[in-house]
Amino acid sequence: MFKGRANPEAARAVLERKGLHPDQRRMFCGIPVSSLAVGTYLGPMDEATDHKVTLACLKAIELGVNFIDTAINYRGQRAERTVGEAFRRGLSAGAFKREEIFVSTKCGFVPYEGAPTRDIGALFEQQYVAKGIARKSDLIAGCHCMEPAYLRDQIERSRKNLQLETIDLLYVHNPETQLEELPARIFYDKLEKAFEALEGEVRDGKIAAYGMATWDAFRDEETAQTHVSLEKCVEVALRAAKKAGSREPHFKAVQLPLNLAMPEAALMATQEIAGEKIPAIEAAKKLGLSVALSVPLFQSRLCHGLPDFIVDAFPKDYSQAHCALAFATSFSAVDCAMLGMKQLEHVEHNLRFLKFPRLAPATLNKVIEAIVR
Repeated sequence: MFKGRANPEAARAVLERKGLHPDQRRMFCGIPVSSLAVGTYLGPMDEATDHKVTLACLKAIELGVNFIDTAINYRGQRAERTVGEAFRRGLSAGAFKREEIFVSTKCGFVPYEGAPTRDIGALFEQQYVAKGIARKSDLIAGCHCMEPAYLRDQIERSRKNLQLETIDLLYVHNPETQLEELPARIFYDKLEKAFEALEGEVRDGKIAAYGMATWDAFRDEETAQTHVSLEKCVEVALRAAKKAGSREPHFKAVQLPLNLAMPEAALMATQEIAGEKIPAIEAAKKLGLSVALSVPLFQSRLCHGLPDFIVDAFPKDYSQAHCALAFATSFSAVDCAMLGMKQLEHVEHNLRFLKFPRLAPATLNKVIEAIVR
């Protein structure tokens, strides 16, 4: 395994050396990062895709990205392994240093082993129940588990897949899945136990911080079944850290979707902080959490076909992909957006954005008016 973790000095130096626009250098969990990160979610589970993703990671790092996001369940663990291969190649060639690159991954969903299987329950029993890692009843909604022993097992697998001694950030992946079967009271109790276990993983040097990667949890209305209170999550983290003997919680970040077609996290007041209703990304910032966005291009659907009344609100030299990226990353509460890319020409085109300034507040407001009218 490659030793070390991202550190502020090395990360700051590489962003300056690569010539990113100052507006596209952000702070995430205390580490300077590029405003765009490589995402690794979609794609067939085959060697050809593995090769493309590895090359895309290496090209993105060459062009100034120093943030890679993945998850153990993406492409049957292949996504993590392709990131690990990119590290092996890049570090061996001296193309970059471990300390320059921030890596986040996720666990919670039961991962395939290289190829899909129809029976997740049987896989869970074979891989985890039979080995004493979990109980059959710990599998929620037929696909999700966040019991402490299970999370520790997944972190070990992720470290091996990534070939990294320390993962910079470990997200609990879509924890709101548990609310499909459990009442909120039980959910927050389980989240506290999960956070306590993750504090232990921080203490042991296996992860540097943890967070929550969500889809519906923070942007859903309070009346929705899968709504999760960020304020309560921070309270849970405080209790968990105290139980684990940590000086302070290592709950440092959230990830959630935000794009031109899904603006709820920025525009809808779905979270309550100290009695005030505010949008999710603002709530996260008030609570001292870093904010990462998923699907800024809505899985490529926002790269083309945008209506003229939206495109006209952006600078004239932006491609439609750049327009979508500018919208997602120009909110003051947003630190980074995860961008899935496999084709090298897409990497080169999209990452030209790192040379652009952030949208001026007046321009961003013009875009918002265009999409909500």
